[in-house]
Amino acid sequence: MAITAVTLAPMAGAVSSVGPGVGGPHGHIGATVEPGIGNVYCIDSSLDISFGRGIVSDTIVSSVPARAGVVGAIDAGPDAVRGMNFIASTWGGTSDDVTAAAVGIATMAFVKAGGFATAASYTTRSDVIERARSMYDQAQGIIDAGDGESASGEVTLTIDPSDDYRGRLRVAATVPATGTLTLTNGIFAENNSDTLTGVRTDVDYPIIGVPPTADGAPYRIGAASAGDFSGGQTWPDRVRVLDYGSSYQRVITGIGPVALRFPVHGEDQRDRSTTFHPVLTSRTAPVSPNGQLSDTLTFTTAPDENGVNNGWPRDLDGAHRLVSFTVTAYATGSSAPAESPDVPQDAVAVGAATVRATGPGTTQTVTIPGTHPQGRYTFVASYDEAGTPPETRPYLPADYAWSHAFGMESETTTVPMKIMLSSKILSDAVGPAGRGDDAVTLSTAGPWLADAAGRPIEVVALGHYVHLPAGTTGAADELPEGAEVRGTVRAVFTASGTQETMTLEVLSGEIAAPETVEGTMSWQWSIPRDAQTWPDLVIPSQEKVGLPEQTQLIRLPLVTTRAQSDVDWGGTATDTAIVTGPLPGTGAVTVRWEAFRGPDGASDLTSVCTPENRLPLDGTPVAVTTTPGEYQSPAVQDVRFPVVWQEIATWIPSSGAPVDYHRGECGVPHEISTPAPPEASAPASRLAATGGGAATSALWLAGGLGAGGLAALLLAMRLRRARRSSLAR
Repeated sequence: MAITAVTLAPMAGAVSSVGPGVGGPHGHIGATVEPGIGNVYCIDSSLDISFGRGIVSDTIVSSVPARAGVVGAIDAGPDAVRGMNFIASTWGGTSDDVTAAAVGIATMAFVKAGGFATAASYTTRSDVIERARSMYDQAQGIIDAGDGESASGEVTLTIDPSDDYRGRLRVAATVPATGTLTLTNGIFAENNSDTLTGVRTDVDYPIIGVPPTADGAPYRIGAASAGDFSGGQTWPDRVRVLDYGSSYQRVITGIGPVALRFPVHGEDQRDRSTTFHPVLTSRTAPVSPNGQLSDTLTFTTAPDENGVNNGWPRDLDGAHRLVSFTVTAYATGSSAPAESPDVPQDAVAVGAATVRATGPGTTQTVTIPGTHPQGRYTFVASYDEAGTPPETRPYLPADYAWSHAFGMESETTTVPMKIMLSSKILSDAVGPAGRGDDAVTLSTAGPWLADAAGRPIEVVALGHYVHLPAGTTGAADELPEGAEVRGTVRAVFTASGTQETMTLEVLSGEIAAPETVEGTMSWQWSIPRDAQTWPDLVIPSQEKVGLPEQTQLIRLPLVTTRAQSDVDWGGTATDTAIVTGPLPGTGAVTVRWEAFRGPDGASDLTSVCTPENRLPLDGTPVAVTTTPGEYQSPAVQDVRFPVVWQEIATWIPSSGAPVDYHRGECGVPHEISTPAPPEASAPASRLAATGGGAATSALWLAGGLGAGGLAALLLAMRLRRARRSSLAR
């Protein structure tokens, strides 16, 4: 290190004073105090002290020549100056008397012909001499170690084994040091800059490669110090000398240690590759409820066959280079597809979309155009060479191709089943407290979805049997005010088809109308989400309530009658009630009969149904209906006159008074049993059997039947018998 004297400006009006120290045979041994500087130490022992004198010169020098007139003075060369600097800088600023006196003795030893021994004679105190000897010996050690004014270092760059773009650098030096480094073809990860200040030795700093060209060519990163690194310390062969004139003692003070300065540099030991392998990870929603197929892509890079996963390259402006990918959706039918590395040859593509990745960690969502029907779908993403910009391709391997597997679980979605729901009530009427059944049909336009094992999924339909209050009109989505759900059934479908309610599980209530004839009953079916084993795979739906094809009247059975019309003279007559329609579920419906005698020959019998004309019946006049069908009345015996029948239907509810809800009309033609006239030539046995006899026949004859009339009567009777015989057959 070159040493030059440095001249400092003299301090005007300076006044010295005695500082810490001890007395000796020749006066004060220790420091004097120079205002603005501090403790200073005399090196010209036999001259006067410069109290009150102004400073003539103030210099930093690397050698101190002996001053004339000083007893035993010798020149102090660089080594001696280094020792004096070390002592004055290390202990010279003390306020301790012994230490200050020791500094005075130890520094004087370097400018006396007798060395330390001569300097030690200026005091009689052993503690001062002992401490001065220690200082002097330590200074000799600094001198003997050499000038220490050189250091060196180098930069080592390491390439990340998994990414050629990344790595680290470390500065190694002979002394701890700090400095500023500048990179070529790279940046520091810490600040994304090619320059980093405050770099310390023996510390790793992550770096990122920045290729110098846009053609993907290999490159190397270099590093060099901007200016010198600075570290460690050395004791320079320089001291500060204050001179008050040739007749006075000069004094010194230390300038302290200084840091070492040295350059560093380094470079990669091999070329860095720019090739990278762009890929993506993707995930679709498990269910696509609206038939819109979308896939979310996250872009990244993958390692090559050697495990090197280079980062995504940037252009010269720092933006990541663009890469194109294509996403294709395939329909796989009712079941989730099996995963395979390649797309099966029979896979049905339903659409595709292309995206450009803008760098690692970025995310994009792509949507396949169109609304897609129910079923399973899977996405396959692949690298798109045609859509990748030409400026990116040099960074890709030759013939680069990439796609992920077909049928991955994370890439498979389901468009839920849309079920067409229809139903038809099985009867148009139901009795009070009676059961009204229904048939429900489920169908779907697309495939019936299956579970992972290939089994058709279950679709649950719930049917509500609803009582609608009187006056309800039209169909509605919600139950009208006053409506009551009487019972609920559950139907489970694994394919399109029809089920009838009499075969289904009853979940709640009972499938019966209330015990009233007021209002109507209606079935309402729904496919509710919360009833499904696979709620995400079935779109909920619900029928309206009160649909005409799903609504039935609550009424009592219809009763019609048909009286026996072919009655023999003196024979028996009966009436038949025909019960049709629904019977009540509780209580009963009865039919009772009344018979009335009508006058012979009358054409109008509508007024004969009065108590005085009532005829006795041979048996119980009431029939309890149990099923729709025909019920026969008790008989009227010995019929020789028109018999007029009248029927009454009565509803007997489980609670409350019976209600006659039907009474037949009096004298209607089909409710009249008319006996045939007796046969004029009937055998005695026949006449006896019918209660007639010769007298009766005679009476009929006497009644004015002529021969022609009698023949006509006999012919009519033969025709009548023939008709009865034909009907019997």
